[in-house]
Amino acid sequence: MRIRPLVERLGQFSWLLSLPALAFIVLLAGYATASDGLGRAILPAPLVQAEPEFKPGELLVKFEAGVSSLAIEATNQKLDASVIETIPELNLYRLRIPEKLATVAEMVELYQHTAGVAYAEPNYIARALETRPDDPRFSEQWGLDKIESPAAWDIITGTNDVIIAIIDTGIDYHHPDLDGGRYIGGYDFINQDDDPMDDEGHGTHVAGIATADTDNGMGIAGLAWNSQFMGVKVLDAVGVGSYFDLAQGIRYAADNGARVANISLGGSFPGLILEEAMRYAYDAGVVMACASGNEYGYGVIYPAAYDQYCLGVAATDPGDERAVFSSYGPEVDVAAPGVGILSTTGGSYESWDGTSMATPHVAGLAALILARDPDLSVDQVFAAIRDSADDVNAGTFPGEDDYLGMGRINAYRALTTLVRVEPPDITVEPGSSFAIDAVILNVSDLGRFQFDLTYTPGVVTATDALCGPFLGSTGRTVSPVGPVIDNVIGRITFGCDSEGSEPGPDGTGVLAALTFNAADLGSSPLQFENVQVTDTTGATIAVGARDGNVTVTEGCREDVNGDGEIDIVDIQLVAAHWNTAVGDPDYDPLYDINEDGVINVVDIQRVAARWHMTC
Repeated sequence: MRIRPLVERLGQFSWLLSLPALAFIVLLAGYATASDGLGRAILPAPLVQAEPEFKPGELLVKFEAGVSSLAIEATNQKLDASVIETIPELNLYRLRIPEKLATVAEMVELYQHTAGVAYAEPNYIARALETRPDDPRFSEQWGLDKIESPAAWDIITGTNDVIIAIIDTGIDYHHPDLDGGRYIGGYDFINQDDDPMDDEGHGTHVAGIATADTDNGMGIAGLAWNSQFMGVKVLDAVGVGSYFDLAQGIRYAADNGARVANISLGGSFPGLILEEAMRYAYDAGVVMACASGNEYGYGVIYPAAYDQYCLGVAATDPGDERAVFSSYGPEVDVAAPGVGILSTTGGSYESWDGTSMATPHVAGLAALILARDPDLSVDQVFAAIRDSADDVNAGTFPGEDDYLGMGRINAYRALTTLVRVEPPDITVEPGSSFAIDAVILNVSDLGRFQFDLTYTPGVVTATDALCGPFLGSTGRTVSPVGPVIDNVIGRITFGCDSEGSEPGPDGTGVLAALTFNAADLGSSPLQFENVQVTDTTGATIAVGARDGNVTVTEGCREDVNGDGEIDIVDIQLVAAHWNTAVGDPDYDPLYDINEDGVINVVDIQRVAARWHMTC
C-alpha cells in the first residue's frame, strides 16, 4: 500500500480576524475559616474579563495618618472586611470583602465615605505583555496570530517533559531553526538506522510549524517552542512509504516517550495493521493529530479516519474558510491554518499549503496543553482542543460539521477552557470549619456543573453546599442541584444549574461552595468524582480531576522554640518552667501547652507524644 505526503501548493488568500465569544473555566481553591462563613477563591491567572480587571473579593484601603489600629479594626469589622495583609509604613490594608453582600464597587464606595480613609480601590491586576517573539519572519506566520498563539504563550511555551514525534519523511535536525538542543533523535524505518535525516523536506516543514526554535532572533516561530521533539522517518526521498513502516513508526513513538505525535500523511484505504498501531499508541497515552487529506472533496484518509484514536485535522485559509483542497467527512474533529504556511525546509524557509501544514498546529497545541497539565488523558486533551475551537463557519454550518469539525483551533482558549478540579491540600484544627469553592467562569450557555466529592468520614463532616452567581454576573439564573450528603460513607453530591446569556461586561460566573467541619484528628483525602460540565445543548466540557487532602491537627503548640521540629529541646524548655502557674513571675503561656494555667507533667507529656514530628 503506497502512502504519500499531503503537500499542495495553492495560492495566497487575504484574511480577516474573527473574535468569537470567549469561554473558559477555572476551578477550585480551598481555605480555612474560623466561622461558617463562605469565602471566595482568589483565582489563578489568566482570567479574561472586560476592563477594568481586578482581584475578586479584594480591596485596597489606605487609612489617614494618625488613625489608630483600634479605629481601623473597628471600621473593618463594621464593614465585615477581613485583613489579608498590610504595608504598615504606608498604613495600607489589603482586605477580603463580603462579596455575598456587596460588590467590589459598592465596597469601594462605602470605604470612600468612611471617616479616616484616605482612599479605597479595587486590587487591580497587572499582566505581562502579550508574548511576541523576536523571530524576524514571525510577522509572516498569519496562522499563529489567527489561533491566538501569543496569548497562549503568555501562559506556557512548552516544556522538555513533553516530546512531540514527527512521523514523516524525517527531520533536517541541522536546520538553524531546529538545532537549538531540543531534538532527541529518533529512527529511520526506511533505511533501518537511527538517523532519521530528512531527504524530502516535508517532515522538516511540519516540524518547524509545531516546534521551531523561537525567540532566537532568526527565521520563524514554532507553536510549542520549548517542547522536545523526535524524528520518525516512515516515508522515503519521494514521500512514499507503507502501512508497515507507518505502523512501526507509530509504535516507536509510543514506546520512546512521545506524548504527542504528528501524522501529516495517509492512505485512502483502511488497514488492520495501521488501526492496531493507532490503538496501541492511544492506549499508551499518545495524543495523535492526523491530516484529513488534500483530496478536494468528501472522504477523510487513514489514519485520520480512525477518529476514536486521533484528532482529524482539516485546513483553513486566512479568511477562516475551509481550504478548497481540504478533505471533509464526519471524522474531521477540528481545523487549523493550512494555506500559505511559512516553515523550515532545506536550510531555508518556504510557504506551503495542505492539511499537512494544518496538523502540526494541532500537535503543537496538544504539547502546550500537556505541558501545562501533564496528567491529562488523551481524551481530555482531545476535548480541550475540540471544545475551545472557534466555530468560524457557524453562519453556514453551526456547531460540529463535516467540514471544520468543531471549528478552527484557538490555542489561548484551549489552555483556559479545561475544567481543572483541584481540591486543596490544607491543614485545619479540630472543631474548625473550612470551605472549598468551585468557581466556573465565562462559560457561554452553561447548563449544569455537577460532581461527587468523597472524604474520610469521622475526620471531616460535610455540612452544606450552595451555589449562586459569581463576580457580579448579570443575566444568569443559578439554582442548586442537591446537596445529597452522606457523612456515614463520606460523600457529597452537588451541582448547579445555570441559565443565561453569554459572558457580559462583568464576566459570567457560577460559584459552588461546600462547607465542612473538622471532626477529629487525622487525614482525609478529597477526591472529586463524576465531574460533569455541560452547556445548554448537552455537550460536555473537558474535565481534568485531581486529588487533595485535609489534615486535621492541633497545630504545633509543642514546637515551643519554633524550629519546625518537636524534639528534646522543646521538652527541656517546658521542663524549665515546671510547676509555674498564672500569676507566678516565671509563668510563660508559651510553655502551657494545654492552656490550663499550670505548666506541669501534662504539658511535657503532650510534647513527648509528638516527639520528632515536623511542623
